[in-house]
Amino acid sequence: MSTFWSRSIFATMQGTIWLYFTADVEHPVVELLESRLAGFFPCTVRLGEQIGLPKNAFVPSRGQYRASLVLQRLRELGPSGDFRLAIIGADLFEAGLNFVFGQADVLHRCAVISLKRLHMEYPGRPLTRGVFCHRVLTEAVHEIGHLAGLGHCPDPTCVMHFSNSLIDTDRKGPGFCKNCRSLFYKP
Repeated sequence: MSTFWSRSIFATMQGTIWLYFTADVEHPVVELLESRLAGFFPCTVRLGEQIGLPKNAFVPSRGQYRASLVLQRLRELGPSGDFRLAIIGADLFEAGLNFVFGQADVLHRCAVISLKRLHMEYPGRPLTRGVFCHRVLTEAVHEIGHLAGLGHCPDPTCVMHFSNSLIDTDRKGPGFCKNCRSLFYKP
């Protein structure tokens, strides 16, 4: 994977990916993303600061945070030309959806991922540290892919495929399909 990116350019990706996190996110998760994201994107990855979630984003009746309001908070952080990714432990939702694994604000180059549902098991798929880390990396690459200009992909094995469940996330993994890679490749 890293060989491909070293020979190609991302037309829309320049600058730094800043990682922000909430207090309930374990440091090894942040370290994983800090060390692995540069293998998927030709950007420097830097550790930002610990952040708090906006109080107005929490909806008590749902026990979840509204993703768009978390993104609004994230817009205030970091250099304006860089990419910002927040990793949070709390559950996220958006209007019309029961939950979201993450959400991106392409215009403001901000994205957020939630770890809450990535910790879950389902029949036939026990939760291991490796499974959890694979899911975290997959969701982070997916949201940053949106920031780089990619939409959802119809290929269920591509990282840019929409995940409606953990089964979808586990099926696709963090890699881009040939078609999505070609959208960035400049010979």
